[in-house]
Amino acid sequence: MASRPVILAAALTLAAVSAGAGAPIAAPVLPSRVPAFRMGGGWISNLPLSAILSSGAVTPGRPPALTPPQRIALTRYLATLASMGPGTRPELFPRREDVLAYLADAYLAWSIALREGGPADAAHLLRVPFTLDGARWTLARIATTLAVLAPEEPRLPLFLAGPGPLPPLPSAPLEPYSLQWQLAEQARRAGAAPGFWTYDAATPAIRLPSLAGSLPGLPADLKARARRLLDLAPPPPALAEAIRAGCGADLARCQVSLGPPPA
Repeated sequence: MASRPVILAAALTLAAVSAGAGAPIAAPVLPSRVPAFRMGGGWISNLPLSAILSSGAVTPGRPPALTPPQRIALTRYLATLASMGPGTRPELFPRREDVLAYLADAYLAWSIALREGGPADAAHLLRVPFTLDGARWTLARIATTLAVLAPEEPRLPLFLAGPGPLPPLPSAPLEPYSLQWQLAEQARRAGAAPGFWTYDAATPAIRLPSLAGSLPGLPADLKARARRLLDLAPPPPALAEAIRAGCGADLARCQVSLGPPPA
């Protein structure tokens, strides 16, 4: 059996070379020489991204409102990601958790950078090419690669906020050493976000956002999928109580569907 580093490298290579047609929207131009955001041992420091996520500069439905220092720091951070990663420096990313955190944070950082130029169609933004880890990537390719590397982890896509309204923006970058805790916390935040769970007591029926249908590692049956999400990404307590009271513990009395969140 191939070793995990070989499997990870193969998945990253496959995602990097599988091109997809995209709209001709230019990504931000990165400087060729910058003071890289790296820590003492060669690891990439997430401080620039952490500062942006904690500042409130990024809110749903509006372009990010970065200050000039934040914009400079984000550009340098992206330049660091462009020059190094699991493909170019595999010795710095020996575990799967290291690779998952790197890609998730790259998705967050690039989704912020791409949206700063103003309102744009989310489907187009997912296909805008940029340089990451010495290769050509897109947000869609990052999401696809994460699904290949962690097909059993439904909470990971809930960390990939932007460019749409759901899931909500994480409170901090993903770190390998706290990956499981952060994924659990973000899943709880996603489930509590307005529009993730919609319940109609008269029908009775449950509606989940469209993204819930593509979360990996969950049952294909929608009702079984909703039951699992009640544990992973529960709605606010009052809504959860209403759903269980109206639908039953196994949701047998409710219809379950997927759709966009209410406007």
